[in-house]
Amino acid sequence: MEPVYKGGFIEAMPTELLREPLVWFFAEHYRHRSVCKRLRELAKTVAFDEDALRDVLQFLDSDLPLHIIDEEDDLFPLLRRRCEADDQIENVLGMLSGEHASDLHDASAVKSLIASALNDRRGPAGYVEAPQVIPPFCRSQERHIATDCARAPERNGSSQPRSSAGRSQRLTGSVCGGVMIEALLDNNMNWASARVRADPKYFQRLSAQQSPEYLWIGCSDSRVPANEIVGLDPGELFVHRNVANLAPPRDVNFLSVLQYSIQILKVRHVIVCGHYGCGGVRAAIETKRLGLIDHWLQPISDMAHRHKSHLHAITDFDTRVNVMCEHNVRAQVEYIGRNPFVTDAWRKGQSLAIHGWIYSIRDGLLRNLDLTIERPKEADVLSARPWFAND
Repeated sequence: MEPVYKGGFIEAMPTELLREPLVWFFAEHYRHRSVCKRLRELAKTVAFDEDALRDVLQFLDSDLPLHIIDEEDDLFPLLRRRCEADDQIENVLGMLSGEHASDLHDASAVKSLIASALNDRRGPAGYVEAPQVIPPFCRSQERHIATDCARAPERNGSSQPRSSAGRSQRLTGSVCGGVMIEALLDNNMNWASARVRADPKYFQRLSAQQSPEYLWIGCSDSRVPANEIVGLDPGELFVHRNVANLAPPRDVNFLSVLQYSIQILKVRHVIVCGHYGCGGVRAAIETKRLGLIDHWLQPISDMAHRHKSHLHAITDFDTRVNVMCEHNVRAQVEYIGRNPFVTDAWRKGQSLAIHGWIYSIRDGLLRNLDLTIERPKEADVLSARPWFAND
């Protein structure tokens, strides 16, 4: 059933969402959160805002009851069909139905307050009952939405945590944008809940301190998630990422990370990880100008220029890019091996190794490029190593 609300500050639902029922529900939840946010703002002001008050009143009169009907008549039967027995879905749905009745009761009190404000032409904050009526209603709505989102099923039948962000990417408008953002928050809630179910004290331990043994210097590419590809949990890998996994000797951001990880966290391994097909490396060896990023990528461009005779002998451009991806990792390992924070640590006897790896997005595998250095002499040996076989 499509809500009839056509108000002002609460955006109407895009009709194209009707083709995606679950995304429709997420969008509805986003709009409900918007109403709660605006209600909280109205509860704090004595200024009379007739349009906002009428918008909220119409939403509570029309959209909220219709949304409840949609959930009871459409979503709940779907959950019953698709959830497993051990999901105890009837307990959840019983709780949600009870909350629906409570929501309508609490909404009546809010509507009565807003109607009085409209009649008296003043803001809700001018009524002593506002703090007892509006905040509890908003909290109840947000708690109810969180429970809904934790149990919404995928179209393939699974009731496990899922992401709606990807499905809504092709939709436009602020409601759809809100759906995408709210989906991330919902995903986080599901992730955190799953963590606690598996290990009730997980976040207690994590919040006490971080003690990673590894510093990861990787590319910003969204397809190279550092923790995931090495199977480490949050707190086990200190991560610094930038375009083309560079370790610039004058970049304050990188230097701060390097110093903190070595001197404070006492990491034992620094891993420079590039990836084949890196867009930053490709841009550095192409001739077209891209703007500010050209300055950032200049070290790679300079390296490509120094080895241009070898690179031009590689006729396939993708292969040439991949060779440069490997050489770029080596260059960064060398830079780090000469960094004063690193050499000071070695001089003091601190255990610290610098590694060079590369990742293939095609198969998800890491490759050790045999660039590991653990002391100054090894850094010198690496610097003297030929870059190409016929050097």
